Amino acid sequence: MDSKYKVIESRQVQKLGPTGSAISQYRVWIQTERGSTGAADVDAADWTADKLKEILGNFASDLDLAFTLQE
Repeated sequence: MDSKYKVIESRQVQKLGPTGSAISQYRVWIQTERGSTGAADVDAADWTADKLKEILGNFASDLDLAFTLQE
């Protein structure tokens, strides 16, 4: 299923890795056309147009899964 979504907000965040080192990520909040909302953390290495489109599309589909059970 191809879920449509819009990005509400994005920001860069730092997380601690298993060894205590800082890991750069981006947190992206989306809202699907069905009204689901959620935040996805994306590694800085995946912060490219092609990878981000796939990641957010899959995330939107996951968020909307409950709606598809009623169809």
